[in-house]
Amino acid sequence: MNRLSNTTLINQRGDRVFASSADGLRDKVCMLYFSASWCPPCRQFTPMLKRFHAEFLKDSKVEIVFVSNDKTEADMTEYFRGHHGDYLAIKYGESAMGELSKEVGIKGIPTVVVVDTNGRVVVPCDEARQIGTTHYTPMRIYPQNTMTLTLKHPLPLPLLLSQWL
Repeated sequence: MNRLSNTTLINQRGDRVFASSADGLRDKVCMLYFSASWCPPCRQFTPMLKRFHAEFLKDSKVEIVFVSNDKTEADMTEYFRGHHGDYLAIKYGESAMGELSKEVGIKGIPTVVVVDTNGRVVVPCDEARQIGTTHYTPMRIYPQNTMTLTLKHPLPLPLLLSQWL
């Protein structure tokens, strides 16, 4: 996943953030979120991801990166700033937007792919439409009845990410 290292990202203010910088993705697990403003399931899932980020990922070593499938920069910007959390997005027009989709085998959106600090995919491409609630009392990190993203994976996403939180 070296493709991201030279990619220009933006934050919610529209400032450029270089992926290889400390403010970017250096030494962080990356959740690539493939989505678009025109996609009804995406618009339903995005607020849940925003809440998940605010509650669990804000001060962690996990960074969400929005990879837009919008048709215009204006659509992408409005959707990112108006509906997403305080995380990063690949700048509209960057070649990584389409290349990442092909590289990880995106077949539909919304989709979340988790990549570890070594660039290895740890949660493979899968549609992120399964939302559930789970109890994590043994973890002592997550309160009961917490929203989790299961991603059709045998382990819920918070459990998979726990080593980096």
